[in-house]
Amino acid sequence: EASTLGTALIHALSHQVRMTGKWTLVSLEGYFMSSGNGDRNRRQGIRAERIAEKHLRSIGYRPLGRNLVVGGVEIDLLMRDRSTRELVVVEVKSSRLGVHQALGALNVKKRRRIARAVRTLRRMHLSDGDGIRVEGILIDMSRNPPGIRHLA
Repeated sequence: EASTLGTALIHALSHQVRMTGKWTLVSLEGYFMSSGNGDRNRRQGIRAERIAEKHLRSIGYRPLGRNLVVGGVEIDLLMRDRSTRELVVVEVKSSRLGVHQALGALNVKKRRRIARAVRTLRRMHLSDGDGIRVEGILIDMSRNPPGIRHLA
């Protein structure tokens, strides 16, 4: 049930921002800055992002950046899908209370913010012909090892 709802949310957002055109990564350091603080939730978020990145690498994605601020919005992971060459904006959500809590954090406000970041990426003219899409990774920190649900 959570997977179906989450997948529908991610597909809806991805459809809003889908575009054609290849993406070539240029040096993005001038556009982005890192963020983070030392509180417990942030440490959990960093751990979840590392777990998500490891999962995505294992299925053929190449990392391009982590915790990038684009258009005033943080992108958790920016990846390239090696099989499709698409740029993938990945939103990572985690919860110590289970995957349903993590899914609940993908609310309308968050989806709008991600769409704004994707529109900003488009305006940066990184496209060479492949597309861009949005995916989500839910990390269930209540399990050991943590559970992973990929919403693609």
